[in-house]
Order: sequence, then C-alpha cells, then structure tokens
Amino acid sequence: MRRLPTRPPSAWWSPPMTGPPRPSRPRPRLGVAVVAALLALGATGCGDDAAAPSSPTSTTTSSTTTTAAPDTAAVPDTAAASSTTELVGDEAEVRATIDRYWEAWFAATGNPPDPTNADLNAVLSGEARLKIIGRVERWKTEGQYVRTPTPSVFAYSMQLVTVDGSDRAAVTECVVDDTEVVDQATGEVSNAGAAALTVESTLARLEGAWRITTRTTVHRAEGATTCDMP
Repeated sequence: MRRLPTRPPSAWWSPPMTGPPRPSRPRPRLGVAVVAALLALGATGCGDDAAAPSSPTSTTTSSTTTTAAPDTAAVPDTAAASSTTELVGDEAEVRATIDRYWEAWFAATGNPPDPTNADLNAVLSGEARLKIIGRVERWKTEGQYVRTPTPSVFAYSMQLVTVDGSDRAAVTECVVDDTEVVDQATGEVSNAGAAALTVESTLARLEGAWRITTRTTVHRAEGATTCDMP
C-alpha cells in the first residue's frame, strides 16, 4: 500500500497497458469519514458524460498502495509510487488520476472543508462530482471536517485496473479507512474505528483528461485493516 502522510486538521476527509498483465498480490491497508463519502455514492452506473468504449480491454493487477500518517501533508511519497511510475500510457494516467483524487480529497475535506477545491473538481465528472462535492458541501454547512486519528492506518491500494480502448477505464481499490468526522465548534468526533472497503470507480477521458465518473463502495468490513481481493 502507498502511504499518504497526514495533514494537519487545517489541511485535510479521488493507465493502455504495454505488454501482458502484471499481477501481484496486493497488501492493502482505511476509516469512517471516507466510508461516509463513498457510501453516499451508492451503486451507480457510468456517468452521463462518459465516452463509449472504442477497442478491446486490457486489465492489470497491482499492489500500488498509499497510506496516511496522522496530521501531515497528504502527498504520495516517490518511493511508494514507483510501481505506478514504471507504467506508461493510459494505465499510468488512470492510476495517477486515482492518486490525485485522494490527495485532493484530503485537502478538500480538511478544516474547513472546501467544495470548490480546484484539484478535486478537476478529477471528477458527472455523478461522481455531484455526490462527492455534495458531501463536502454538507460537511461545510454542518460545521464538520475530516481528519485521520493518531496513529492512523488509512491506506488505499489499486488492486485491479482495466483500460477499455483509450477513453474508458475501471479501477478496483482496497481502502482501509479510519478517518474521523469532527465538529469544528466542539471537537466532538462523530465516528471512530476502522473499516476495510472495496471501492469500484469508472473513469472516462473527457476533454483530454481522465476523470472519475462513478465511485461505489461494493463491500465493507467493519473493524478490518486489510482486504484481500479474490
């Protein structure tokens, strides 16, 4: 898993292959605030503005993982990202889009939440944008923000990436989520504990850039800190 160093509360809770698929056994390691945002997405289909597939699908598995340490900047570290940077083309771009999503998500949901965060809006489109940005707006309205506890086990791992032609893709992630939703005025935490999620995203190349069009939690294991894919 790739670890995201955590941000202070003032700063925080979204590639065609060349050659044959490159399977590996993922070793993922996420909390409840991320769960809230992901569950809000529901089981959805492709966004209205997603492009249609144009050529056969390529699929690859990987253990690319990011984890977050509490209350530090959510910036992926270069060493952990090496398995992604070795790739080229659409698969590399799709994986980089998921990395950018998480970094922007942490920045947009911190204290205070910022639904206008340009980086987060740039990687979202259609249904995913409506639901994820909508959740950030509700946190802002309700005087809440997201943070990771100390210590944190938050992590995500892209375990399956499928690129369909040059304009459609799907990503399956394991997310170990221990994030917390905090009341700005009182400091009260409305949730606590970890859960392991299996999250599926669809992406489309729109205006020359990959964007997440749907994002759905398909499995959740309360209290778990790992999730193994079949």
